[in-house]
Amino acid sequence: MTNGPTPKGFNKGCAITIILSVIVIGILVKTCSNEPKSTLTKKEIHQQNIEKLFSGWDGSHIKLTEQIKEALNDPNSYEHIETRYKDMDSFLTVYSTFTAKNGFGGTLKKEVIVTSDTLGNIIEVLKWID
Repeated sequence: MTNGPTPKGFNKGCAITIILSVIVIGILVKTCSNEPKSTLTKKEIHQQNIEKLFSGWDGSHIKLTEQIKEALNDPNSYEHIETRYKDMDSFLTVYSTFTAKNGFGGTLKKEVIVTSDTLGNIIEVLKWID
């Protein structure tokens, strides 16, 4: 069975290009629509903000790690072991365990407990355990 004559200048490649263009434009319009997206609760936003204070690599409290290293005899010897925290809404109590070399070159396990605001700033060192 043969199709009827093709109009002069008609190209199947052009037709396919036009159809694909319409599909792509339709997809773009649908994905860029101004439909409201699901909103997070205050608690979820708070949790996300708290999670940003900790390293995604090893879980250490980023600003606390900086301050610990500043206080060490050999900052390059710092090795994070574990960090936990307790969320008190307006501040955190952060518990961090790590090892570092002392002034004699021996490696010691240490723990520090601090309070941190919800921006990550250290408010107070509660305990430094050698």
